[in-house]
Amino acid sequence: MQSAPAMTAEDFSYVLDAVPGALAFLGACPPGLEPGRAPALHSDRADIDEDALAAGIACYAAVALRRLGADIGVDAS
Repeated sequence: MQSAPAMTAEDFSYVLDAVPGALAFLGACPPGLEPGRAPALHSDRADIDEDALAAGIACYAAVALRRLGADIGVDAS
């Protein structure tokens, strides 16, 4: 899924000027909260759905393994 462009203060774009890559946002809003009403990630009141972390870890691990040429049993089409 691709989200709409966002004007965030993410310095990672400087890395992507030098090397190929991508930035992904992981939706980790706690159940029962609307994303637009939840405390921001860098707030002292921030709260995340920690169950979402496993999906994020799996995503980044799959990208790294694919980049390294590992056969991870995922259809690339």
